[in-house]
Amino acid sequence: MILVPYIVAGVFTGILSGWVGAGGGIVIVPVMLWLAAQQGINTTLAMHLAVTTSLGFIMVNSLYTTFHHYRSNNLVIPLFKGIVIFTVIGAVIGGQLDKIIPVAFVKILFTVIIISVLVQSFFHRINQVGKLEYQPVYPGFLSRSIMGFSVGILASLVGIGGSAITNPYMQYHRYPMKKSAAMSTALAFPMGLFALASLLASSVGMVGLPYGSLGYLYLPAFTGLLIGSLLGSPLGVWLVKRASEQTSVWVFRIILLAVIIQMVR
Repeated sequence: MILVPYIVAGVFTGILSGWVGAGGGIVIVPVMLWLAAQQGINTTLAMHLAVTTSLGFIMVNSLYTTFHHYRSNNLVIPLFKGIVIFTVIGAVIGGQLDKIIPVAFVKILFTVIIISVLVQSFFHRINQVGKLEYQPVYPGFLSRSIMGFSVGILASLVGIGGSAITNPYMQYHRYPMKKSAAMSTALAFPMGLFALASLLASSVGMVGLPYGSLGYLYLPAFTGLLIGSLLGSPLGVWLVKRASEQTSVWVFRIILLAVIIQMVR
């Protein structure tokens, strides 16, 4: 029965990942922290488990979702190639920083990031929401490198797949939500792979981990999330093609608000 709540969370996460690119750590980390508390797992350990399991899930789920986005011609491939290497480097650096940064600081950082993204979304979308045509502005080298490093480092520290940064970044450069969602999921695999490897290398063999853990990777949660996501992801990709841009943006904002409320409780 322990899989059931994670399967439900996986369905919800898969839908949001395919729809607005925000079905990763933004949803998984708060859900795992709450479920871990119900199981009696202490807060410090729960945060490590949540971040690592989130990254493992994001890595695998992104392959499936990205494939669907690619078939729908949503992925801006030249921009992906210009960002991905910086994301990988940032993920490796973030995995090392995780060893020395206190968990309390990581939780605060996670919450601050989500709040800032929510506020920022209102400023950069207000004049673009609802337009039928966009004229994207391809970002320069410095912009791409800073964004890639930021996504990789923060993913390793707080377990988010990058949508909290990638979506606003893409929207700032006038890409519609379907392109933003595709970029978020595409960057998630290489970022998740290197960040997860770094975190597992420092945690495999540790004592005091809950039953079913491979280092900080909590396998019951990982399995349940994947099962649910396989059911939810196709629906999310279907929704991104049919929902209006304004609806997609507001769904993204509501998700962020719900996460903020959960994290500050």
